[in-house]
Amino acid sequence: MTVKNILKMLTHNIGYKLLALLFGFLIWSYVLAQANPVRSVWFKDLAITVTGNDTLNQGGLRLSRDLETKARVRVGIRRSQMHLLKPDSIVITADVTGITSEGKHKVILKAEPRYAEPGSVQILPDSVEIEVEKSLSRDFVINVAYNGTEQENLYTVVDNPQPDTVRVTGPLRQVAKIAQATIEADYLTQPGEASGTYPITLLDAAGNAMEDSTLSLSCGSVTLQRTAYPVRAIPLLEAEALLVGKPAPGYQIDRAWYLAGPTVRVAAPESVLDGLDTISPVEAVNVENTQAGMQASLDLLLPEGVVYAEMRQITVVVGIIPVPQAKSFDGLRVMLRTETGDRPITGVAVGAVAAGPQLIVDQLTSDNITLYVDVRGLAPGRKTLPVLWEAPSSEVLTMSISPASLEVNVP
Repeated sequence: MTVKNILKMLTHNIGYKLLALLFGFLIWSYVLAQANPVRSVWFKDLAITVTGNDTLNQGGLRLSRDLETKARVRVGIRRSQMHLLKPDSIVITADVTGITSEGKHKVILKAEPRYAEPGSVQILPDSVEIEVEKSLSRDFVINVAYNGTEQENLYTVVDNPQPDTVRVTGPLRQVAKIAQATIEADYLTQPGEASGTYPITLLDAAGNAMEDSTLSLSCGSVTLQRTAYPVRAIPLLEAEALLVGKPAPGYQIDRAWYLAGPTVRVAAPESVLDGLDTISPVEAVNVENTQAGMQASLDLLLPEGVVYAEMRQITVVVGIIPVPQAKSFDGLRVMLRTETGDRPITGVAVGAVAAGPQLIVDQLTSDNITLYVDVRGLAPGRKTLPVLWEAPSSEVLTMSISPASLEVNVP
Protein backbone atom coordinates (compact mmCIF):
# COMPACT_ATOMS: atom_id res chain seq x y z
CA MET A 1 0.00 0.00 0.00
CA THR A 2 1.37 3.29 -1.09
CA VAL A 3 1.51 6.50 0.96
CA LYS A 4 -1.04 7.96 -1.41
CA ASN A 5 -3.50 5.17 -0.68
CA ILE A 6 -2.97 5.57 3.10
CA LEU A 7 -3.67 9.31 2.94
CA LYS A 8 -6.77 8.70 0.86
CA MET A 9 -8.07 6.19 3.38
CA LEU A 10 -7.46 8.56 6.33
CA THR A 11 -9.08 11.56 4.70
CA HIS A 12 -12.08 9.65 3.35
CA ASN A 13 -15.16 10.79 5.26
CA ILE A 14 -12.93 12.91 7.54
CA GLY A 15 -15.89 14.84 8.89
CA TYR A 16 -17.66 11.70 10.10
CA LYS A 17 -14.48 10.43 11.69
CA LEU A 18 -13.89 13.65 13.71
CA LEU A 19 -17.50 13.70 14.78
CA ALA A 20 -17.24 10.10 15.99
CA LEU A 21 -14.11 10.99 18.01
CA LEU A 22 -15.92 13.88 19.68
CA PHE A 23 -18.92 11.73 20.57
CA GLY A 24 -16.58 9.09 22.07
CA PHE A 25 -14.86 11.65 24.30
CA LEU A 26 -18.17 13.02 25.55
CA ILE A 27 -19.48 9.55 26.36
CA TRP A 28 -16.28 8.68 28.29
CA SER A 29 -16.50 11.90 30.31
CA TYR A 30 -20.11 11.12 31.18
CA VAL A 31 -19.21 7.63 32.33
CA LEU A 32 -16.42 8.92 34.59
CA ALA A 33 -18.68 11.58 36.07
CA GLN A 34 -21.41 9.09 36.86
CA ALA A 35 -19.11 6.30 38.15
CA ASN A 36 -16.81 8.66 40.29
CA PRO A 37 -14.38 5.88 41.31
CA VAL A 38 -12.42 5.80 44.66
CA ARG A 39 -8.72 6.46 44.43
CA SER A 40 -5.99 5.99 47.08
CA VAL A 41 -3.70 8.91 47.99
CA TRP A 42 -0.65 8.76 50.30
CA PHE A 43 0.47 11.67 52.51
CA LYS A 44 3.91 11.51 54.16
CA ASP A 45 5.77 13.17 57.08
CA LEU A 46 2.64 14.24 58.94
CA ALA A 47 2.93 15.49 62.53
CA ILE A 48 1.11 13.68 65.33
CA THR A 49 -1.04 15.73 67.72
CA VAL A 50 -1.27 14.55 71.34
CA THR A 51 -4.77 14.97 72.80
CA GLY A 52 -6.02 14.49 76.36
CA ASN A 53 -3.12 16.40 77.96
CA ASP A 54 -5.44 18.25 80.33
CA THR A 55 -6.79 14.99 81.74
CA LEU A 56 -3.24 13.62 82.02
CA ASN A 57 -2.04 16.74 83.84
CA GLN A 58 -4.97 16.66 86.26
CA GLY A 59 -3.74 13.24 87.33
CA GLY A 60 -0.31 14.69 88.22
CA LEU A 61 1.37 13.31 85.10
CA ARG A 62 3.21 14.84 82.16
CA LEU A 63 4.66 13.68 78.86
CA SER A 64 8.39 13.08 79.36
CA ARG A 65 9.28 14.74 76.05
CA ASP A 66 7.81 16.15 72.88
CA LEU A 67 6.46 13.60 70.43
CA GLU A 68 8.67 13.92 67.35
CA THR A 69 7.51 10.81 65.44
CA LYS A 70 6.11 11.42 61.94
CA ALA A 71 3.46 9.28 60.24
CA ARG A 72 2.14 8.65 56.74
CA VAL A 73 -1.51 8.14 55.82
CA ARG A 74 -3.29 6.44 52.95
CA VAL A 75 -6.70 7.93 52.21
CA GLY A 76 -9.36 6.56 49.87
CA ILE A 77 -11.33 9.39 48.27
CA ARG A 78 -13.70 9.88 45.36
CA ARG A 79 -12.04 11.24 42.29
CA SER A 80 -14.35 14.25 42.22
CA GLN A 81 -13.22 15.29 45.72
CA MET A 82 -9.47 14.77 45.40
CA HIS A 83 -8.85 18.48 44.94
CA LEU A 84 -10.41 19.14 48.34
CA LEU A 85 -8.01 16.95 50.34
CA LYS A 86 -4.83 18.74 51.46
CA PRO A 87 -2.03 17.56 53.82
CA ASP A 88 -2.81 20.24 56.38
CA SER A 89 -6.40 19.03 56.60
CA ILE A 90 -5.31 15.60 57.86
CA VAL A 91 -4.95 15.50 61.65
CA ILE A 92 -3.35 12.44 63.22
CA THR A 93 -4.01 12.16 66.96
CA ALA A 94 -2.60 10.16 69.87
CA ASP A 95 -5.08 10.26 72.76
CA VAL A 96 -3.46 9.97 76.23
CA THR A 97 -6.68 10.34 78.20
CA GLY A 98 -6.57 6.73 79.35
CA ILE A 99 -3.01 6.87 80.79
CA THR A 100 -3.06 6.89 84.61
CA SER A 101 0.46 5.77 85.58
CA GLU A 102 4.10 6.56 84.97
CA GLY A 103 6.14 4.71 82.40
CA LYS A 104 5.95 3.89 78.71
CA HIS A 105 2.57 3.34 77.03
CA LYS A 106 1.48 2.24 73.56
CA VAL A 107 -1.06 4.64 72.07
CA ILE A 108 -3.06 3.88 68.90
CA LEU A 109 -3.00 6.60 66.26
CA LYS A 110 -6.23 7.89 64.75
CA ALA A 111 -7.10 10.06 61.77
CA GLU A 112 -10.48 10.97 60.26
CA PRO A 113 -9.77 12.99 57.13
CA ARG A 114 -12.76 14.79 55.72
CA TYR A 115 -14.09 13.34 52.42
CA ALA A 116 -12.34 10.01 53.11
CA GLU A 117 -14.31 6.88 52.22
CA PRO A 118 -15.28 4.77 55.27
CA GLY A 119 -12.63 2.19 56.13
CA SER A 120 -10.18 3.57 53.62
CA VAL A 121 -7.77 5.31 56.05
CA GLN A 122 -4.50 3.55 56.86
CA ILE A 123 -1.86 5.05 59.23
CA LEU A 124 1.76 3.95 59.36
CA PRO A 125 2.92 3.41 62.02
CA ASP A 126 -0.45 2.62 63.57
CA SER A 127 0.75 3.36 67.14
CA VAL A 128 3.45 5.25 69.06
CA GLU A 129 5.21 4.73 72.38
CA ILE A 130 4.64 7.61 74.79
CA GLU A 131 6.55 7.98 78.06
CA VAL A 132 4.85 9.62 81.03
CA GLU A 133 6.31 10.76 84.36
CA LYS A 134 5.26 12.67 87.45
CA SER A 135 4.54 16.38 87.14
CA LEU A 136 6.57 18.98 89.07
CA SER A 137 6.04 22.72 89.62
CA ARG A 138 8.81 25.15 90.63
CA ASP A 139 8.94 28.91 91.07
CA PHE A 140 11.86 30.89 89.59
CA VAL A 141 12.89 34.49 90.20
CA ILE A 142 13.16 36.21 86.82
CA ASN A 143 16.67 37.47 86.07
CA VAL A 144 17.37 40.37 83.73
CA ALA A 145 20.26 39.89 81.29
CA TYR A 146 21.54 42.79 79.20
CA ASN A 147 22.93 42.66 75.70
CA GLY A 148 26.16 44.57 75.10
CA THR A 149 27.82 47.00 77.49
CA GLU A 150 26.31 49.94 79.30
CA GLN A 151 27.58 53.32 78.14
CA GLU A 152 30.17 54.79 80.49
CA ASN A 153 28.24 58.02 81.00
CA LEU A 154 24.94 56.29 81.90
CA TYR A 155 23.67 54.26 84.84
CA THR A 156 20.47 52.24 84.51
CA VAL A 157 18.05 51.61 87.36
CA VAL A 158 15.88 48.56 86.71
CA ASP A 159 12.61 47.98 88.51
CA ASN A 160 11.70 44.40 89.36
CA PRO A 161 10.03 42.65 86.42
CA GLN A 162 6.27 42.41 86.71
CA PRO A 163 5.64 39.70 87.67
CA ASP A 164 9.05 38.98 89.19
CA THR A 165 8.59 35.20 89.44
CA VAL A 166 7.32 32.50 87.11
CA ARG A 167 5.98 29.06 87.95
CA VAL A 168 7.14 26.29 85.61
CA THR A 169 5.24 23.00 85.48
CA GLY A 170 6.34 19.96 83.54
CA PRO A 171 7.80 16.47 83.72
CA LEU A 172 9.93 16.03 86.82
CA ARG A 173 13.21 15.39 84.99
CA GLN A 174 12.81 18.35 82.65
CA VAL A 175 11.86 20.81 85.40
CA ALA A 176 14.87 19.63 87.43
CA LYS A 177 17.17 20.70 84.56
CA ILE A 178 16.05 24.34 84.72
CA ALA A 179 18.72 26.56 86.28
CA GLN A 180 17.08 29.97 85.85
CA ALA A 181 14.39 31.98 84.15
CA THR A 182 15.64 35.07 82.36
CA ILE A 183 14.67 37.89 80.04
CA GLU A 184 17.00 39.79 77.70
CA ALA A 185 16.94 43.57 77.33
CA ASP A 186 19.13 46.19 75.68
CA TYR A 187 20.89 48.98 77.55
CA LEU A 188 19.42 52.43 77.08
CA THR A 189 21.56 54.76 74.98
CA GLN A 190 20.41 58.06 76.45
CA PRO A 191 18.93 59.34 79.73
CA GLY A 192 15.23 58.66 80.17
CA GLU A 193 12.67 55.95 80.88
CA ALA A 194 11.70 52.90 78.87
CA SER A 195 9.11 50.20 79.41
CA GLY A 196 8.62 47.00 77.44
CA THR A 197 7.36 43.45 77.45
CA TYR A 198 9.96 40.69 77.23
CA PRO A 199 9.51 36.93 76.70
CA ILE A 200 10.79 34.57 79.40
CA THR A 201 13.52 32.10 78.46
CA LEU A 202 14.35 29.04 80.55
CA LEU A 203 18.06 28.16 80.79
CA ASP A 204 19.81 25.00 81.92
CA ALA A 205 22.97 24.90 84.03
CA ALA A 206 25.14 25.40 80.92
CA GLY A 207 23.22 28.52 79.91
CA ASN A 208 21.42 26.85 76.99
CA ALA A 209 17.82 27.76 76.22
CA MET A 210 15.32 25.00 76.97
CA GLU A 211 12.60 24.90 74.33
CA ASP A 212 10.23 22.12 75.35
CA SER A 213 6.47 22.09 74.80
CA THR A 214 6.07 19.74 77.80
CA LEU A 215 6.93 22.71 80.04
CA SER A 216 4.20 25.23 80.82
CA LEU A 217 4.80 28.66 82.35
CA SER A 218 2.43 30.67 84.54
CA CYS A 219 3.26 33.64 82.30
CA GLY A 220 5.13 33.79 79.02
CA SER A 221 6.42 37.36 79.31
CA VAL A 222 6.97 40.16 81.83
CA THR A 223 6.92 43.94 81.84
CA LEU A 224 10.18 45.73 82.63
CA GLN A 225 10.61 49.40 83.57
CA ARG A 226 14.08 50.96 83.19
CA THR A 227 15.44 54.46 83.84
CA ALA A 228 18.85 55.66 82.62
CA TYR A 229 20.58 58.47 84.53
CA PRO A 230 23.59 60.54 83.44
CA VAL A 231 26.88 59.92 85.29
CA ARG A 232 29.42 62.61 86.26
CA ALA A 233 32.66 62.76 88.24
CA ILE A 234 32.03 65.13 91.18
CA PRO A 235 34.99 66.57 93.16
CA LEU A 236 35.32 65.56 96.80
CA LEU A 237 35.71 68.23 99.44
CA GLU A 238 39.42 69.04 99.91
CA ALA A 239 40.80 66.44 102.33
CA GLU A 240 42.59 69.06 104.42
CA ALA A 241 39.21 70.67 105.16
CA LEU A 242 38.13 67.53 107.02
CA LEU A 243 40.91 67.72 109.62
CA VAL A 244 40.16 68.91 113.14
CA GLY A 245 42.50 69.21 116.14
CA LYS A 246 46.28 69.59 116.31
CA PRO A 247 49.04 66.96 116.23
CA ALA A 248 51.17 66.36 119.32
CA PRO A 249 53.77 69.01 120.17
CA GLY A 250 56.73 68.76 117.83
CA TYR A 251 54.60 67.27 114.99
CA GLN A 252 52.75 68.81 112.11
CA ILE A 253 50.44 67.81 109.24
CA ASP A 254 52.39 67.13 106.09
CA ARG A 255 49.37 66.67 103.79
CA ALA A 256 46.01 64.87 103.51
CA TRP A 257 44.53 63.09 100.48
CA TYR A 258 41.90 60.59 99.35
CA LEU A 259 43.23 57.11 98.71
CA ALA A 260 40.91 56.52 95.70
CA GLY A 261 41.40 59.95 94.12
CA PRO A 262 39.86 63.41 94.35
CA THR A 263 36.53 62.66 92.60
CA VAL A 264 33.63 60.22 92.83
CA ARG A 265 31.35 59.20 89.94
CA VAL A 266 27.65 59.53 90.72
CA ALA A 267 24.43 59.12 88.77
CA ALA A 268 21.40 61.34 89.23
CA PRO A 269 18.92 63.40 87.23
CA GLU A 270 20.52 66.27 85.32
CA SER A 271 18.94 68.83 87.67
CA VAL A 272 20.59 67.20 90.69
CA LEU A 273 24.00 66.92 89.02
CA ASP A 274 23.89 70.56 87.94
CA GLY A 275 23.58 71.59 91.60
CA LEU A 276 26.48 69.43 92.81
CA ASP A 277 29.78 71.27 93.25
CA THR A 278 31.39 68.88 95.75
CA ILE A 279 30.55 65.80 97.79
CA SER A 280 31.61 65.61 101.43
CA PRO A 281 32.08 62.83 103.98
CA VAL A 282 29.58 62.78 106.83
CA GLU A 283 32.22 63.40 109.52
CA ALA A 284 35.64 65.00 110.13
CA VAL A 285 39.03 63.40 110.85
CA ASN A 286 40.39 64.11 114.34
CA VAL A 287 44.20 64.50 114.41
CA GLU A 288 44.35 65.77 117.99
CA ASN A 289 47.64 64.85 119.73
CA THR A 290 48.70 62.42 116.96
CA GLN A 291 52.37 61.64 116.38
CA ALA A 292 52.17 59.47 113.24
CA GLY A 293 50.33 59.26 109.94
CA MET A 294 46.83 57.83 109.98
CA GLN A 295 43.93 56.64 107.80
CA ALA A 296 40.20 57.04 108.33
CA SER A 297 37.26 55.46 106.46
CA LEU A 298 34.34 57.84 106.15
CA ASP A 299 30.85 57.49 104.70
CA LEU A 300 29.93 59.94 101.94
CA LEU A 301 27.02 62.31 102.38
CA LEU A 302 25.12 61.80 99.12
CA PRO A 303 22.50 64.41 98.25
CA GLU A 304 18.88 63.40 97.73
CA GLY A 305 18.28 62.28 94.17
CA VAL A 306 21.60 60.47 93.73
CA VAL A 307 20.76 56.92 92.60
CA TYR A 308 24.31 55.58 92.31
CA ALA A 309 27.81 56.32 93.56
CA GLU A 310 30.84 54.27 92.54
CA MET A 311 31.78 54.28 96.23
CA ARG A 312 29.80 55.23 99.31
CA GLN A 313 32.77 55.17 101.66
CA ILE A 314 36.16 56.80 101.12
CA THR A 315 39.53 56.51 102.86
CA VAL A 316 41.33 59.67 103.92
CA VAL A 317 45.10 59.45 104.44
CA VAL A 318 46.78 62.01 106.72
CA GLY A 319 50.56 62.43 106.80
CA ILE A 320 51.94 63.51 110.21
CA ILE A 321 55.65 64.44 110.40
CA PRO A 322 57.90 65.93 113.07
CA VAL A 323 58.19 69.68 112.95
CA PRO A 324 61.55 70.43 111.25
CA GLN A 325 64.04 72.42 113.38
CA ALA A 326 67.53 73.79 112.87
CA LYS A 327 70.06 74.65 115.60
CA SER A 328 73.47 76.30 115.28
CA PHE A 329 76.58 75.52 117.33
CA ASP A 330 79.78 77.58 117.41
CA GLY A 331 83.27 76.90 118.74
CA LEU A 332 82.94 73.10 118.70
CA ARG A 333 86.16 71.23 119.27
CA VAL A 334 87.34 68.59 116.82
CA MET A 335 88.85 65.27 117.86
CA LEU A 336 91.56 63.28 116.05
CA ARG A 337 90.43 59.65 115.97
CA THR A 338 93.30 57.18 115.96
CA GLU A 339 93.68 53.46 116.66
CA THR A 340 94.44 54.28 120.32
CA GLY A 341 91.50 56.61 120.87
CA ASP A 342 90.33 60.21 120.41
CA ARG A 343 92.34 63.28 121.31
CA PRO A 344 91.51 66.94 120.68
CA ILE A 345 93.07 68.83 117.84
CA THR A 346 94.53 71.89 119.50
CA GLY A 347 93.88 75.34 118.22
CA VAL A 348 90.88 74.25 116.10
CA ALA A 349 87.20 75.18 116.62
CA VAL A 350 84.41 74.82 114.03
CA GLY A 351 80.76 75.70 113.66
CA ALA A 352 77.85 73.31 112.91
CA VAL A 353 74.15 73.50 112.07
CA ALA A 354 71.98 70.49 113.04
CA ALA A 355 68.58 70.02 111.34
CA GLY A 356 65.83 67.46 112.00
CA PRO A 357 62.72 66.86 114.09
CA GLN A 358 62.18 69.52 116.66
CA LEU A 359 62.03 67.11 119.58
CA ILE A 360 65.41 65.65 118.63
CA VAL A 361 67.15 68.89 117.75
CA ASP A 362 66.05 70.55 121.00
CA GLN A 363 67.95 67.86 122.92
CA LEU A 364 71.24 68.52 121.14
CA THR A 365 74.03 70.32 123.02
CA SER A 366 77.72 70.90 122.38
CA ASP A 367 78.37 68.10 124.88
CA ASN A 368 76.48 65.36 122.99
CA ILE A 369 77.79 66.30 119.54
CA THR A 370 81.15 64.79 118.64
CA LEU A 371 83.12 66.14 115.68
CA TYR A 372 86.19 64.22 114.58
CA VAL A 373 88.72 63.55 111.82
CA ASP A 374 89.31 59.86 111.29
CA VAL A 375 92.97 58.98 110.58
CA ARG A 376 92.79 55.29 111.39
CA GLY A 377 94.58 53.16 108.84
CA LEU A 378 96.19 56.12 107.07
CA ALA A 379 99.92 56.55 106.40
CA PRO A 380 101.72 59.24 108.39
CA GLY A 381 101.93 62.72 106.91
CA ARG A 382 100.06 65.94 106.38
CA LYS A 383 96.57 65.35 104.94
CA THR A 384 93.30 67.22 104.39
CA LEU A 385 90.41 65.12 105.70
CA PRO A 386 86.64 65.65 106.15
CA VAL A 387 85.19 66.51 109.54
CA LEU A 388 82.77 63.74 110.62
CA TRP A 389 80.13 63.86 113.36
CA GLU A 390 78.21 61.77 115.87
CA ALA A 391 75.05 62.69 117.80
CA PRO A 392 72.00 61.02 119.41
CA SER A 393 69.33 59.97 116.85
CA SER A 394 71.71 60.77 114.02
CA GLU A 395 69.58 58.72 111.58
CA VAL A 396 66.97 61.51 111.53
CA LEU A 397 69.40 64.42 111.58
CA THR A 398 71.50 66.30 109.09
CA MET A 399 74.62 68.22 110.09
CA SER A 400 76.34 71.03 108.19
CA ILE A 401 79.91 71.66 109.41
CA SER A 402 82.04 74.70 108.61
CA PRO A 403 84.75 74.22 107.61
CA ALA A 404 83.82 70.82 106.22
CA SER A 405 87.43 69.57 106.20
CA LEU A 406 90.71 70.18 108.07
CA GLU A 407 94.41 69.76 107.32
CA VAL A 408 95.90 67.51 109.98
CA ASN A 409 99.11 65.56 110.75
CA VAL A 410 98.63 61.81 110.64
CA PRO A 411 100.95 60.36 113.33
